Amino acid sequence: MRGVCCVVAAAVCWAHGLAEAGVWQQRQGTSLVIQTQEYLRAEAEDRLFQQSVLRNYAEVPIGRYSIGYKAGYAFQQAEGEDYLNQASGFNEAELFVSRHTTFDRSAFALRGSWIIPTTKVARGQRQMGQDAAAEFGSSLGSSRGSLFAEGYLGYRRSFGMDADQFRADTVVGYHAGPLLLLAQTFTTRSLGGEEPGGLDFDLTQASVSAVMPVHGSLSLEIGGRADLAADGFDEGRSVFFSLWWRR
Repeated sequence: MRGVCCVVAAAVCWAHGLAEAGVWQQRQGTSLVIQTQEYLRAEAEDRLFQQSVLRNYAEVPIGRYSIGYKAGYAFQQAEGEDYLNQASGFNEAELFVSRHTTFDRSAFALRGSWIIPTTKVARGQRQMGQDAAAEFGSSLGSSRGSLFAEGYLGYRRSFGMDADQFRADTVVGYHAGPLLLLAQTFTTRSLGGEEPGGLDFDLTQASVSAVMPVHGSLSLEIGGRADLAADGFDEGRSVFFSLWWRR
C-alpha cells in the first residue's frame, strides 16, 4: 500500500535496528548485549510524527554459529490539524542465527532470521508493528589495521499483508585510539506482494556514531540517523545512545 500513513510506516521503518548480527563473531565464551534508546521526529507540511524506542539486542557465539534476538518497545504520537493519535507497544521482535567463516583479514557469514509478528490493531486499523516474516542473507567483511568494512544483503519474505523486501546494509568503522567511529547505511526496497493494509515502502538511511569505553566491559555509543530517501512515509531524523556490554 504505497502511501501508507506515516504513523505505521515510520514506526516500522525506524525499527530497522542499528545493532545487527555482524559478520565477525564474538569471542567464544563471551556475549554482546546492547540496549538502545532512540528518539525520532518526522515533520512534513501539517503533520508531525514522534517516536521513542527502547531496543534490546543480544548475541552469543556457539561454535561457528551466533544466536540472538532483537526487540523494541515504542511510544509514538502522530498529530495533524484535525487528529492526534498515540500508541505504544512492541514494534519489532526478531530471533536470528548466523554461521561465520573467518579468513586472514576477512570474514563471511550466512544469516537466517524469524520476525515475530508485532502488529497492533485499533478501531480496525493497524497502529504499529509488522507481520511475521523470514529473512535470509549474507555478510562479507574485511579489515586493514584500524579500519574495517562490511556489507549485508538479504531477502525478507512476509507471511502476512506486508510486502516482501530486499535489504542492503553497509558499515565502515575506524578505531581511533579508545574510540570506535562508525558510519552506516541502511537500504530497504519493496518487492511487492502486499495486501490491502500491508506495509509497502522504500527507504535509504545513513547513521554516524561513536562508541567509547566507560568502565571495564561497558561502552557507550552516541549517534544520529537520517532518512536520505523515502517513499511511503515522511522522512525523519533521530538521535540515539546505546550501552554495550561484552561479557
